[in-house]
Amino acid sequence: MSSKKKNFKIVKSLYEKDKFAQKMGFELLDLTEKTIKMKTTLRKDMENLYGKPHGAALFGFADAAFSILVNNQNNISVALDCSISYHNAADTGVTLYLDGKKLSTSRKICVCLFEIYKKKDSENVPIVTMKGTAYRTGRPIQK
Repeated sequence: MSSKKKNFKIVKSLYEKDKFAQKMGFELLDLTEKTIKMKTTLRKDMENLYGKPHGAALFGFADAAFSILVNNQNNISVALDCSISYHNAADTGVTLYLDGKKLSTSRKICVCLFEIYKKKDSENVPIVTMKGTAYRTGRPIQK
């Protein structure tokens, strides 16, 4: 098995053990060395006091993708900084999609951008954008 396939297998098996992501219903659709695609459907138990999906649920969705993407090369990586912008409201019952990509990677730092959107009339309506910076420890997840 190539090291790239082994690395993806490692991070996918770790993601399956992520109790928070599993409980929230965050589904991994596609993962490459530099990109990720996910989806989730907003549920009633994710609502805030206004009856709209809680910002923490949206942040959690982007953060789950961040952890997968920065750890997909068998290099333990941890978040240093995340900034999030909320563009539009989403409603309970709506399926959201996430596209993420690595913007730059060095030996110690990885910067990623994540876009969460809903589909409406064949267009992508932006809901959230998150930028994350991770520190790469240089230690393997698994030997």
